[in-house]
Amino acid sequence: MKASFSFLLLVLAILILLNSLSCNKEPNNPAPQSGITPLAVGNYWEYLDSTFTDSIVYVGASKKGISGWREIEFDGTAWTVFEYSSYYPGSEETVGPKWLYTNDPDFGLRCFGGVDDNETFLVNNLQVLYPAISGQRWESLLLVYNGTFDIWDTIHAECIDTNQIFSTPAGDFECYVFSYEWPTIPSRRLSSPFGTNTYAGVMTVYYAPNVGLVGTIWSEEYSVVTVSRLEGYNLE
Repeated sequence: MKASFSFLLLVLAILILLNSLSCNKEPNNPAPQSGITPLAVGNYWEYLDSTFTDSIVYVGASKKGISGWREIEFDGTAWTVFEYSSYYPGSEETVGPKWLYTNDPDFGLRCFGGVDDNETFLVNNLQVLYPAISGQRWESLLLVYNGTFDIWDTIHAECIDTNQIFSTPAGDFECYVFSYEWPTIPSRRLSSPFGTNTYAGVMTVYYAPNVGLVGTIWSEEYSVVTVSRLEGYNLE
């Protein structure tokens, strides 16, 4: 009788252990990808954003991060892509679309479009050429989202430096600097509703390899409109 009771306790303990392991089991994430932007589920970047008008400077915050991953097929080739999302500041809740990124070891950071609750939009776009040399140019696409995904324009992209120091609240970083220029873009000026006015736009971005995007300077008609600087980050 005592032996039977001990056996039942042993079986019960094993069942509890197996159930615990089953409940805590998580799907395996793919291996992190190194590159101009390190891609791994759980990575995030927080920014201090300053927007300029003629007389006022507005200061805000934004957060970007890798919220998930998926496998896709494009033109017969399978790719592992990471979901690059916007977050409510100070929150783990994402907002808006998820852009699909992968680090192509031969060419750099590719964006394969995006997904939202209603749509999967796939396109193969070389967003950041890496490694690159100063003066190297390529054509990229301006992908936009305003309730639906669209290709707004073709961007003239250029690497303008490979070792420029950019200072941020998170520290000083040695950066690759890229310039993206296009003839027309919906204005980011606070005085202009989205889509009602278009301007020649130039976006200068600062990437620290294996850290990611550390700074952005957005200019319209040769006037700086928005500056974003890295404030904090987490890399898995």
